[in-house]
Amino acid sequence: MQNDSLWSELINPLIVAIVGGVITSFLQHKTLQTSSHNKLFKPIPEYIINAGVNTFLYRLFGRKINIENAKIPSRKDYVLIFTLSLGVFLSIGCFSYFSLKIIVATPDGYTNLKYTKTDEFFLISENSAISYPNKKQWYLDQDICHSDIYQNIALKNNMSYELVYDICTSVGLKNEKEGIKKRVLRFQKDRKIITGLNFIFIAYCIVMITAICAPALISPKIVRYREKYFEDKFLNNH
Repeated sequence: MQNDSLWSELINPLIVAIVGGVITSFLQHKTLQTSSHNKLFKPIPEYIINAGVNTFLYRLFGRKINIENAKIPSRKDYVLIFTLSLGVFLSIGCFSYFSLKIIVATPDGYTNLKYTKTDEFFLISENSAISYPNKKQWYLDQDICHSDIYQNIALKNNMSYELVYDICTSVGLKNEKEGIKKRVLRFQKDRKIITGLNFIFIAYCIVMITAICAPALISPKIVRYREKYFEDKFLNNH
């Protein structure tokens, strides 16, 4: 048996989420011409407010926008915005999907393991084991283990003999309970940490996508405001 911790099952999706987030952030900075211009605590220009731009969105967008050179994003810009948004969504969504799937599907008192000899996944507690991801495929405890020979139990439940043997010589046995209990407690601890990490990743995903989409949301409003401003000014002068 392997996968004593939840991290060992999620290492690949975690790497994808981190690398995807970093690459998307870098590409956003380069392709959308964002900068380190910090607007978080600086006064918001009057024309931004008059144009009806959301102040939070303006502060989030990492580029200083001048009313004189503002322009509506081109089709190429929209394709780029969609691609970058999709990239960060898929990279972080991959980790969230796999991690939350395991967390939700694993009952309290159990841990999720992989039998490395045969690549079979299952859930185990101090007194029983359950198939995974299809939890209705089989269930084993000491009563079932003693009801028939291991070969027949494996055949009836469509599982390997090796897994049946290892489960039946561990779950429910006094000398093995402490070791299984430690695995379960480790899983419970990891579950809380990964749940918190998911909240952070999801928040980052929302912020990143909002920042990526900001040009498409801000620039058209500024352009319309600029046109209306000059139109009103022209009419007033005549």
